[in-house]
Amino acid sequence: MQPTVDRMLRYASLAVMLLVVLLLGFLLFGMPIDFLIACFHMYRVDSCTEGLITSVSVDDDVGAALTRVSYTYAVGGKSYASERMGTGLASGEVMEDGGDALADKYWVGSGATVYYDSRSPSFSLLEYGLPRFSTGFSLALCAIVAGVAAGRRKNWGLLEKPVFIAVLVTAVISGFVVGVAFPKYIWPRHLPHIIWAYMLLFVLVLIVGRFSGTAAREQQ
Repeated sequence: MQPTVDRMLRYASLAVMLLVVLLLGFLLFGMPIDFLIACFHMYRVDSCTEGLITSVSVDDDVGAALTRVSYTYAVGGKSYASERMGTGLASGEVMEDGGDALADKYWVGSGATVYYDSRSPSFSLLEYGLPRFSTGFSLALCAIVAGVAAGRRKNWGLLEKPVFIAVLVTAVISGFVVGVAFPKYIWPRHLPHIIWAYMLLFVLVLIVGRFSGTAAREQQ
């Protein structure tokens, strides 16, 4: 009986480790890839027109609302149909935690602004902007990688400079804030607010860092 229990525990441990590895792999590679694809989608869509919502479906059996929307639109007298919602990898559907706001925003027969690629009008989307989670995580990941790289090269002396530390800390904090506090998709009009918030947070972190360094030297 004991060998059977040990074998089950071993399999359970391997399963947990595999899930952790897959999750870390998704965060470290999937999020930045999603961000890059979203940037490419944003680059592609350069025009907009009015479209018509033809179907809306919401699946909330998974603990969150999974919304799918179909719509039609016309460009140059030619009609197109699409189900692409936003930018990024999972652009055909949108997962919403704690509600189904998109189902309230889009309903069958309603009009909607469709953003499309004027060079290839069949490519379109409804929700314009960068996905907040992959954008925020990619920003934080870049800051962490930069910090680790600078720390491994001590001859750079970067980590000894309060300014570099302030930039690093500010980027990490800003990345997580963007991923949590901002809307589902970050519009270009949100970028000035992010820049101003980043600058303010940078100044605060720099002041705190200099004050802490001065206090530490006085204690020595």
